[in-house]
Amino acid sequence: MKKQLFSYSISPTQSPDFHLPLVRICLTGDMNTDYRVHKTAMSLMSMGYRVECVTAQCKAVRLPSSKPYSIKVLRLMFRNGPLFYAEFNLRLWWYLIYNPSHTVLSIDLDTLTGCRMAKWLGRFRLVFDSHEYFPEVPELQHRPVVKKVWQWLERHTIGGVDRAYTVCGSIADIYQKKYGVPFQVVRNLPELKSMTHVQPAIVDSRFKLVYQGAINKGRGIVETIRALAYLDNVLLVIVGSGDETELVQREVERVGVQHKVLMTGRIPFDELPAYTLSADVGLCLLENIGLNYYYSLPNRIFDFAQAGIPVLASNFPEIRKVVGDMGTGLLLDDLNPETIARAIEQLRGDKVAYQMMCDNAIKASRELVWECDLPVLRNVFNR
Repeated sequence: MKKQLFSYSISPTQSPDFHLPLVRICLTGDMNTDYRVHKTAMSLMSMGYRVECVTAQCKAVRLPSSKPYSIKVLRLMFRNGPLFYAEFNLRLWWYLIYNPSHTVLSIDLDTLTGCRMAKWLGRFRLVFDSHEYFPEVPELQHRPVVKKVWQWLERHTIGGVDRAYTVCGSIADIYQKKYGVPFQVVRNLPELKSMTHVQPAIVDSRFKLVYQGAINKGRGIVETIRALAYLDNVLLVIVGSGDETELVQREVERVGVQHKVLMTGRIPFDELPAYTLSADVGLCLLENIGLNYYYSLPNRIFDFAQAGIPVLASNFPEIRKVVGDMGTGLLLDDLNPETIARAIEQLRGDKVAYQMMCDNAIKASRELVWECDLPVLRNVFNR
């Protein structure tokens, strides 16, 4: 790791070929857990690009270890909130101006302002990867002023990108209608790999439920904890952390189900399959609070399919196309704790239906892999 006054440089595990065109991937998230960014970087390297990820050490996220690609970590004064985003985008703009790139890949709207400003002065191709419909995230639904700021930034930046893609067809359609920019779809699918060598991280005879992802508002975690009061011989494994971690911990104590809940904290993406494989059922329960959730296609439903376990999920359009059409789990129309508990009992009690869902999940996992959408990614960067 090379330390500088305003940044860290983390060298790649293999020596890069400096004759190759350089793609800079700009993000604010945690590189230890953002598997989509890692898959994108590795895919770009296989296409003949040199890759550098530009990120920031924010929200107490630890620095990533060495990867096969370069990492630049910008040192910032602020770690979260509006000043963090403002400082990051200004620093990103400055960095991109003075460090030439062939292509800059902006990950989500919270990095696009800095990338777009740099494009005005730099000569590079700007690609946008929208992991979500940012102005419609739950955290902004009751903050109208902040939401309007993000909507203003969206209007003044997306139209200036050269190419764009996102995680599902519904969000692609919204952006294309709003801004006239063609959006391709690259789903957040897992890579094709065998799970036979993976050893379960948790050995417990109880019926195990797993939630994996950010512990944020509207993820159905609190409701699932309340559902545990109606269930015996179950273990809820919560893999991740987020804005509502402390709230979830308090709810576990309030309901009195400490013996039924295991919270692991953040787990690096390369260790996550061992936890997924430990479970009997995966959870993907979202509240209908904003179009970002309603039209989302969470990567965990694909992770559960690859592990061969059914998923208990919300009955939203994009999720329904996978879980409902492929028969890989149960869909719920509401998140009442009693409804969740009944669905869990149904999965546990009907052995024939449960096994059929497991078989369907394994079958679906052969189609739902990163390699299926890789041609779309190649088209975005190579055409």
